[in-house]
Amino acid sequence: MRRLMLALSLLLATVAGPASAGPDTPITDVKSLAGDWRAVGGASPAAIRIKPDGSYELLKPRRARRRSAQEELLFTLATPS
Repeated sequence: MRRLMLALSLLLATVAGPASAGPDTPITDVKSLAGDWRAVGGASPAAIRIKPDGSYELLKPRRARRRSAQEELLFTLATPS
């Protein structure tokens, strides 16, 4: 029963998500896009900086902080084997 409810809720979420998105807004000026843009999720982190003149540059991806030895030990102990 739980699996059925989960499957139905996932189905409704995938159908209702795109339908509830607002209308597309035309871009009238490239300056409105200026700033740093980073990908959310995905297999590889991507980031660009768009300048007010429309040019862009790639940014170095943020790397995750390495865990300390204590954090690594706690992670290892908390992970079921």
